[in-house]
Amino acid sequence: MAPTLPGFLLTALGGLLSADQQLVIQAINDGTYFHYQETPTGAIDDSNTIFTLAGNPNPDASLEVYLNGQLMTLTEDYTFSTVTITFNNAPMSGSILRVTYVISPV
Repeated sequence: MAPTLPGFLLTALGGLLSADQQLVIQAINDGTYFHYQETPTGAIDDSNTIFTLAGNPNPDASLEVYLNGQLMTLTEDYTFSTVTITFNNAPMSGSILRVTYVISPV
């Protein structure tokens, strides 16, 4: 079986890449670097404001929060700490909450 492109790059360029660069390529290859359209845990019930992510965004600035397709704004719409999103106002029942972020291994 032929090696995957990232695996091949790590083998072929291993001596040219820093350890951090190798970790990022490996995370991309493993599918653990990007989190797209994740649904955080937490009830959307007109009163709950706290939602939890599956992973810790790194860097924090990579986190994008979408409520009903609208990009929310940090501090204006929600706050964020580690894996917890806290909305300033509880999302209405039936709302759709999705997040996108990066988890960098370095």
